[in-house]
Amino acid sequence: MLITATQLRVGMLLEMEGAQRAQFEAKEKFLRIRQITDYWRLEEPTGTLRWYFMTRNNVVKYLSVSEPLGLQLSTGALAIVERPDEVEEPRYVLIEREAAELIARVDPTYVRFHNIDVDADDL
Repeated sequence: MLITATQLRVGMLLEMEGAQRAQFEAKEKFLRIRQITDYWRLEEPTGTLRWYFMTRNNVVKYLSVSEPLGLQLSTGALAIVERPDEVEEPRYVLIEREAAELIARVDPTYVRFHNIDVDADDL
């Protein structure tokens, strides 16, 4: 079975279209997550309590938070998410539960810490 030049061109065009679509979808996801984190992020956390979390490269990092913020993190009211940037080193920000759930629907790998397993007995 011989493939004609036209069939070869059509195949190449379809392949390019698929790659462009994947690139567009990745950029769209990136922008959606960045918009959510920019809108919902809290002020830069400060405090004496170190809240540890795991990065996507399995490196342990921490944010210094106040005790009230630590309590909100432990109860699931707040979450730590990775804010996508064009730079090499990602930034980690605190956001509210609703925003963390929105981000998790887009791409759960950006949510670095969110306690969703809180029972009423734990509070």
